[in-house]
Amino acid sequence: MIRVYGFSLNSDWRFLENPGHLLVPRPPEIWGMDIHFSQKSEKKFWVEFARKNGIPEWEALPTDDHSCRLVVTRERVDQLIDWSGKTWGNVFVDDLKKFQKVYFDEYFPRPLTISDHTWDWKERTLIMGILNITPDSFSDGGKYLDPDRAQQRAYELVEAGADALDIGGESTRPGADSLSDDEELGRVLPVLEAIRGEIPVPISIDTTKASVAREALKAGANMINDISGLRFDPEMASVAAKFGVPVIMMHIRGTPKNMQENPQYKNLMGEILNELAGSQSLAQQAGISPEKIIVDPGIGFGKRWFHNYQILGELAALKMLESPILIGPSRKSFLGKILNRPPEERLEGTLVASTIGILNGAHIIRVHDVKEAGRAARIADMFAGKSG
Repeated sequence: MIRVYGFSLNSDWRFLENPGHLLVPRPPEIWGMDIHFSQKSEKKFWVEFARKNGIPEWEALPTDDHSCRLVVTRERVDQLIDWSGKTWGNVFVDDLKKFQKVYFDEYFPRPLTISDHTWDWKERTLIMGILNITPDSFSDGGKYLDPDRAQQRAYELVEAGADALDIGGESTRPGADSLSDDEELGRVLPVLEAIRGEIPVPISIDTTKASVAREALKAGANMINDISGLRFDPEMASVAAKFGVPVIMMHIRGTPKNMQENPQYKNLMGEILNELAGSQSLAQQAGISPEKIIVDPGIGFGKRWFHNYQILGELAALKMLESPILIGPSRKSFLGKILNRPPEERLEGTLVASTIGILNGAHIIRVHDVKEAGRAARIADMFAGKSG
């Protein structure tokens, strides 16, 4: 019998017959390229060149008058680099060269040393456990407000396999009001001081306030998770630089209080990319080393429910930032929109969303359910080409 079947050029796998029976990916041979122009006339000029040289447009998703999508191979990008150097200038050529590196060379960001740990992004996806010391977080508000219960939860997350803990004392759920610095510190410092030296994994302080970050780092935290991308408090970047710690910089539109009041985007991933690049610039201007920058597209923060699915599906866009990528889909409302289940019943949705993120480039998954997410990540890593 003769069979005809199809397969994806972007996920052509071979099961190697060797003692380890490892799945080894073939490097992608084709990618989509999204290009945005400052003027409509530039797009017309570009599209005419692409058509003349046999570079197809990709119209699966609509584009506006200032953008187009092409289907490219490495050889086509070489062609674009040669032509653009004569026509568009060095900045655009540098972007094309970066595109070629991060999409065709199986690029991974440089390893990160934090505390006495080294995180090699090629090895496996890392799991960050969430510890909210708040009365009003959307999923676990009030559960760990008591310092003793929070301390016990920290141990449970590590036992479940967390590679890091993310401790926060202020809810950032939609509509949340901001706390004073003293209120926030009053929640997180007792827990940090109790687990300092007892927890064998790095601890992240989830805050937008420089004063809270400073005191938390003194009390034992090893890194900063700032949902504002260093934008709410102008002193945050200098605090991170002074302590020499890694910083997670998230994308957000507005503040937690107003971020879900009909957020709008003309080009979702392009705008997230540009704004995170701005946060990277703030960090580096303050003296934060590039290898200590982690980016987060901000699932659920200033996004309509369907935006979050697009972020997961097009997460590879953030590879252009050349920084490790963290995603936080855990139990969020965009999952509830489809499942029609409350936060505590969104585990399966969280695992699927996390897997899609890993396959599209995520390096860290921030979750409530550490054990289950870790197991799912191990399988996803096989298909993401990670070696651990």
